Amino acid sequence: MRNVEKQKGTTHTAQGTTSTPALLQSLYLYLYLTFEFDVFTAHLTMSDCQGKSSWPELVGANGEAAAVTIERENPRVDAMVILDGTPTTGDFRCDRVRVWVNSSGVVLRTPRIG
Repeated sequence: MRNVEKQKGTTHTAQGTTSTPALLQSLYLYLYLTFEFDVFTAHLTMSDCQGKSSWPELVGANGEAAAVTIERENPRVDAMVILDGTPTTGDFRCDRVRVWVNSSGVVLRTPRIG
């Protein structure tokens, strides 16, 4: 059996050997990009978005039909029909409208950009 000398600051994995500075650099880059994205989107509000931003008239309508109406009235957004109670991300996006429906597919609350 061959002796393998371990150097301080080196990580041995199944994929090979990686130096600690390289791992830290990768982690830093990941955290930097994640933080910068959050900072960039955190300050956006509905008033920063273009086009119609809410559809109160669609409450009680069929969710799929509501999504078609939303995308027709504001072509900059993608309407997503989502069952009430489904977990979602908390980020704000000008190109997204969530259409919350019950188990019968009926819109429960005002669809809004976000």
